[in-house]
Amino acid sequence: MVLVKFEPPIAVLGAGMEAQDVVVYLLRHDCTDITVCDEKETFDGAPFPNGVTMRFGKSAFKNLQNFKTIFRSPGVRLARLELKDAAEKGSLITSGIKE
Repeated sequence: MVLVKFEPPIAVLGAGMEAQDVVVYLLRHDCTDITVCDEKETFDGAPFPNGVTMRFGKSAFKNLQNFKTIFRSPGVRLARLELKDAAEKGSLITSGIKE
C-alpha cells in the first residue's frame, strides 16, 4: 500500500463524521497544520483533537487557496467557486472517499 503524504497546510471542509475520520487519519499519519472549515455558525459534534484549528460561519471557506491540500466532505460540491479558485492556484482537492 502506498501512503500519500499530504502537504500542509490542510483544510477539511465540513465538520461531520467523515471530516472527523479524515482528521484522525491525517493525525495518525503525522500530518500537521490542519484546519476544519464549516459554514455552520455553531458546532455541536464531538470535539476535534488538540492542535486542529476550526473556522466556522459564512466566511469559513474564504481564502481556501492558502491551503496546499483540501479535503471536501460529500456535502461540499466540487463546483463551488472557492474550490475552483483554490485548484487553479495549485491546491490539491480530494475527499475521504474517492468519487
